[in-house]
Amino acid sequence: MTGLSIESISSYVRDLSSSCSALLLVEDLLFAGSHDGLLVSWDASSGVERWRVSIDGPISDFSLDLDTLFVTSSDSLYSIDVSDGSILWNRELEGASDYVVALDGIVWATSSVYELEVADFIENTVWRFDADGKELERWDISEKPWHIGLDKEGSLLLGIGLPRCGVAKISSGEKRLQFILKPLSTYENGYDIRRSPVTCGDCSADFFYAPGPYSKSPEEENWVWENDPQLTKRLSFGVTGSDVTAVKSTGFGFVYGTSTGFYYYSGCEGTGAITKDGLVIQGNRTDLVKINGSIDAVAGLGTSIWLSYYDSRDSRPSHQHKIGLFREITQDDTYRENGKHHFIPHDSRIRLMDSSDDILVMGDEQGRVFVIESEVAQRRIDFPSFSEPRNDPKESELRARLRMLRNR
Repeated sequence: MTGLSIESISSYVRDLSSSCSALLLVEDLLFAGSHDGLLVSWDASSGVERWRVSIDGPISDFSLDLDTLFVTSSDSLYSIDVSDGSILWNRELEGASDYVVALDGIVWATSSVYELEVADFIENTVWRFDADGKELERWDISEKPWHIGLDKEGSLLLGIGLPRCGVAKISSGEKRLQFILKPLSTYENGYDIRRSPVTCGDCSADFFYAPGPYSKSPEEENWVWENDPQLTKRLSFGVTGSDVTAVKSTGFGFVYGTSTGFYYYSGCEGTGAITKDGLVIQGNRTDLVKINGSIDAVAGLGTSIWLSYYDSRDSRPSHQHKIGLFREITQDDTYRENGKHHFIPHDSRIRLMDSSDDILVMGDEQGRVFVIESEVAQRRIDFPSFSEPRNDPKESELRARLRMLRNR
């Protein structure tokens, strides 16, 4: 695909002035946070700015609970009024604040302390607050949480690192971690060769996918863990030699990518996924796409799948960062059969994606936030002659100046 840029298929672009470090799209509310601590809210459909606030950065995570946005940034947890951006309260955590998830007036957050001399995290804490910022409980744990989410019962699910690794659950009033799933261990000469951190997952559809790289030899397979309060099972896919870097549940299955450039798609007949009503969908089909590069983010939008990746093998620096679009994935057709896939180069790494209804948002390391509407993007991709030219420096500079003026 030539002649297209991400800007040319976007309905609008906004600028945070420093690297985009957090992104959240909920219905028509769009929130983006930067490494320097700028937090901005827009009306997603129109692009009109609703408010902005500056706090100590970098901003690391968002969670929306009714009319309150909870933000982890620097060493603190913030509660922000969604209507006007006013800070309701903030609580200093121990070390760097990492992740936050809130539901029904209960706020969970994690923090960690990194020690340079040992090059590792030496203290990790899980916090539980009420909606007014009162500390209810805290847990000091050995492992660094790399992903958090909530199960149907309101308990916290953690993807954790070394030494124990795996997926653990914390429930109110219980002081010990309950391990739902542990990595299978194989010992050789006293070393555990299969234990590895669980660094990503997805709880958005009443189930939890938590992949991890348990393969250290070509004969072994990667495992994808799937958990539901009523059912626990392992799904095995015969691809080896890479870390799983991104996972996303979609309306037609789940997708995930790895550090070695493989990209996976499992359609409705092949996921073994648990739907919202608890039905387990069985099947055997799994499609594999080979991509040269490390997948940073994946998202579903209607019947299409979007991904961003870094291609270090491309000799052109401006083409090392790309997005890929796979359109009209169905239960009966793979991307190979319908051929509707596109790759668009970009000049900066895109680590964050989110989607809701017919809108996809992406944030890059230059601080730009791209808002893509499904119908608009499809029309501009199908008829690229009506899109903006990619390689015109004057037009690119003009668009950047317009964004700066808009942000003032």
